[in-house]
Amino acid sequence: MNGIYASHIRNEENKVVDAINEAIHIGKEAFIPVQISHFKVSARANWGRSTETLKLIENARKQGYDVTIDQYPYTASSTNLGIRLPDWALSGGQDSLVKRINDPKQHKKIIQGMLEQLHSYKYKDYSFAVVANHSADPSYNGKSITEINKIKGRIANINQEAETILDIMKAGGAQMVYHGMNETDVQTFIKYPFNMIGADAGVPIPFKSLPHPRAYGTNARVLARYVREQKLITQEEAVSYTHLSRLIFFGHLGYFPDVIRSRPATATNNIDQSKFKVFFNLIGHFFRRLIILTKFIRKACIRMC
Repeated sequence: MNGIYASHIRNEENKVVDAINEAIHIGKEAFIPVQISHFKVSARANWGRSTETLKLIENARKQGYDVTIDQYPYTASSTNLGIRLPDWALSGGQDSLVKRINDPKQHKKIIQGMLEQLHSYKYKDYSFAVVANHSADPSYNGKSITEINKIKGRIANINQEAETILDIMKAGGAQMVYHGMNETDVQTFIKYPFNMIGADAGVPIPFKSLPHPRAYGTNARVLARYVREQKLITQEEAVSYTHLSRLIFFGHLGYFPDVIRSRPATATNNIDQSKFKVFFNLIGHFFRRLIILTKFIRKACIRMC
């Protein structure tokens, strides 16, 4: 059977091992390669589990299964605010959610579930959760739930912060940036040879919201931070992870990558962390559907082909 199982696994926090094993199992049963997207271990309770999760990938490969991963090189993730609520509370969509929030008994149960999650992830408050885009009130963009709770004049505790989250959810929810990963784990994944770099983001309209910096600066960050500054990987490996490995992995399906001639020695990823406005200097020349085999790609090909 032709194809690839590219999986957004169902859990990247406390049940991440079960989720990885599930994805690998699906690939085995279907006899197709498995690509696990934006590989991570998230939530403070799971910091340090990168070695454990990579062993699952490596063990599957030793058994002859084609399992690979990709990641974005940041300690923050991005998704909606709804993941802070119990799954059952979201069932039926926005109208059903609002009814549950307005019902005193269900409201109390939702708050209880939220705080249980918070404690299980070993967070003291919701300061790790930052609003990227809240259409109902853009003034919240760039502020953490803890900061918004203060703006609303509420007492600084987790119960009140949970109430602030429910207020935002009633108003339509929000796209969030979550500072939930550990830099050491990110570095461990960066060095894994069967890894690819992916932004896991579209390119938003500049300055309309305050999105995750991965939307603009992923490849520049790899070159600037992990090649030039920290020397965790070589320039050849960076080319492989960001470009060549994708050609090898997806090329047999008839896809070909765009090729970029960049200036790694001057690549920067300048981020205003408080605002998430990203400016970077990376691309020299851009060619569509033209593969240029530089000396770096040739060296990387020896390693990956």
